[in-house]
Amino acid sequence: MPLDLNVPGSDLDLVCELPAEDGGAAFERELLHWFGRMDGFAIAKREVGGLARCKASFVCEGWPVEIFAQPEPTDRQNGYVHMIVEYRLLRLLGEPFKSCVRALKREGVKTEPAFARLLGLEGDPYVAMLGLAERSDEALFALFGRWQEGEIAWTERGGEL
Repeated sequence: MPLDLNVPGSDLDLVCELPAEDGGAAFERELLHWFGRMDGFAIAKREVGGLARCKASFVCEGWPVEIFAQPEPTDRQNGYVHMIVEYRLLRLLGEPFKSCVRALKREGVKTEPAFARLLGLEGDPYVAMLGLAERSDEALFALFGRWQEGEIAWTERGGEL
């Protein structure tokens, strides 16, 4: 697990670039071929903002897996961008912050909402986390580097924000 935030029930997310030329039909056939017999296999396709999306989900050796694809290079897809900014924040804010993210995840809070709650970000947590991606590490630390002081109060209140 790349961020070491997995808790019981965590899933493994894979991001792929969806070939645009056939509307994703070949990609869907590959998913069916390789994973179609897995427990809970399902494919969902939809369009968001004019962009096709395909998501396959299944369970592999006890791990819930989601393969997400859209016709966009993987390093520009939201799921990847979220992971990179989360990695940077975890590196900047350290193990106490990571422990608090894990605690929220154990309570059933998804990763991006957990980060947003701990950092005091307003609005849609997925959009708010994307908004941090273009900031330098120095800017992120200037915004959240004093978080550790708030973390102590957060843990003393039993994790209630």
